[in-house]
Amino acid sequence: MHSSCRLPAILLAVLLAPWPAPAQTTQSPAPQPATATAVKPIVIGVVILSDIQPGDTVTGTVVTEPQQYANVPGLQVVEATLPLGTDAQGNVSLSGVVVDTGDNKKQPAQSPLVLQLAQNATQLVLKFFDSDSSSSDSATTPTTPIPVSDTPPPTATTPTPTPVSDTPTPTSTTPTPVSDMPPPASTTPTPVSDTPVAQETVKIPKPTATQPTMPTLAQAVPSDYTTPPVYSGGGVEVIHGPVSGDSHLTQVLMDGNPCGILAEDPRSVMLTPPAGTTAGLHTVTLKEGGRTLATFHIALVSLLLSADDLKLVKGQTTTIHATIQGADSLPAAAWNIGFEKDLVSSQQLTADGVSSGTLSAGKPGMIVLHVVNASPATVSLSGAKANQVTQLLGQANFSKGPYTYNGILKSLLDGTFNINVAIVPLLAPIPGEAQ
Repeated sequence: MHSSCRLPAILLAVLLAPWPAPAQTTQSPAPQPATATAVKPIVIGVVILSDIQPGDTVTGTVVTEPQQYANVPGLQVVEATLPLGTDAQGNVSLSGVVVDTGDNKKQPAQSPLVLQLAQNATQLVLKFFDSDSSSSDSATTPTTPIPVSDTPPPTATTPTPTPVSDTPTPTSTTPTPVSDMPPPASTTPTPVSDTPVAQETVKIPKPTATQPTMPTLAQAVPSDYTTPPVYSGGGVEVIHGPVSGDSHLTQVLMDGNPCGILAEDPRSVMLTPPAGTTAGLHTVTLKEGGRTLATFHIALVSLLLSADDLKLVKGQTTTIHATIQGADSLPAAAWNIGFEKDLVSSQQLTADGVSSGTLSAGKPGMIVLHVVNASPATVSLSGAKANQVTQLLGQANFSKGPYTYNGILKSLLDGTFNINVAIVPLLAPIPGEAQ
């Protein structure tokens, strides 16, 4: 069984393989040093917020797995192909890569990219340089405009299966973003050439008259800030409200531990919770220049997946279990209907079995459990309609602790099969409180 957060909602895919390949005796290869061994074209991405505006101070992050963020409506990922080194394990190194953010200020790709957009800016040009002479002769990647748009990106593909276990489902393998803490003192590597190895352009639209106004950072009070009441470990989360846009000044803490700041502008911060955070109630604190702006009491929710038996033969049955942990710690005040539009699109909600009527005003909040039999020719799922089971879970379903769904699978044919399980919080964002 494999689970992977389909960002930004807590959406996990379970791939069950009842017939694992027989074990083969092979000689283990000798350990390889984690040093760069090859240079080849690699697609990287600069992650920034999708609503950047002229005059903004903006923070972005360079990531080596840009597809991990492709489905977050509040983010845009500017992709570029660079000649980069990889070690024996295939890990990509950004060492020596510098980025010119359009102001002739070159910043190391391994640190947050902080830039100031001009008041009349219509586009952002990102130029990538490499201080490693081994890749200095590589061809320049053609410029490709990446529009800033309110249109949600396409949904993610199903992840690769791994064996089932009864251990808690690991959170997303999303690469850890650059820390919100100031980078260590160092000099930016000097590019070997004035010619960039890649260049990309982002269009910056003018603000529309319909965009809501926001108090200034100096005037803001804790209730001017909002965040979802439910976080997912390893997922992308958001705090809305006036901030500096500079992640060297902004800090987000969970129970005193720093969160990673992925992207920021003067209106929002996109972040990831600290690695290893357990399910349950947590306190999130937003600070700016050491001053506390707001605190939030949120629940980190996880999904534990297991199956009684994977070695099925035709006609045999087994039970799959999906346990939602952490939602039982949510206070009653958090169970209000809604969702965070910067984290999940309406199209994704429809794909996960959420109808338009589900979000009607006045309804209590809920968590949607969506189970899809992706291999109907191989197995059948009890209680499924069109190979899907959708459960709308309210506060009462968690009154006695974690909630567990038990589904019966019947094998129709020998072979592997896929079961996709998603949990989608339909809970309105909560306001910040004073510390």
